[in-house]
Amino acid sequence: MSAYKRRYRFGQVLWFYRFDGISSTREERVRITESGFSTKREAEDAEANRRIEEQRKRDMAKAGASVVAQVPKTLSMLLEKFFAQQVDEKLAPKTIKRYHEQAPYLDPEVLKMPIAEITPLHLGREWKGS
Repeated sequence: MSAYKRRYRFGQVLWFYRFDGISSTREERVRITESGFSTKREAEDAEANRRIEEQRKRDMAKAGASVVAQVPKTLSMLLEKFFAQQVDEKLAPKTIKRYHEQAPYLDPEVLKMPIAEITPLHLGREWKGS
C-alpha cells in the first residue's frame, strides 16, 4: 500500500495515499491521490477502496458499459438488473429457469417499494411466506 505521512510545520500530522492509475502508456498515466486522513490505517483503507473503484470503472469501460449507470430505485428494478447482469449471463440454464420461476412469488407491494425503505421485517415476512 502507498500510505505516507505528512508533517506540517505547525505540528499537525496527516496521512495520504498516492498510486498510479491503470493506463496503457506512460503519457496517459494518471496519479490518484487523496489526503487528510488522521491515521495510516484510514489512508490504507481508503486507498484499497479507491483501487477497487478504479478497477471497476476500467472493467466497465472494457465491457462497453457506461460508468454512470442509473441506480435502481425499487426492488423490482434491482431484480431486473440482477437478472440481466448476473443470472442470465452467468448461471446454468436450469438455475436461470428456477430463479425466474421464483421471482413472481415476491409480494408486489414489496417490489414497488424504494430500496431504502425495505427493512429486515419486510424481508423476513417474504422469507416466512406471510
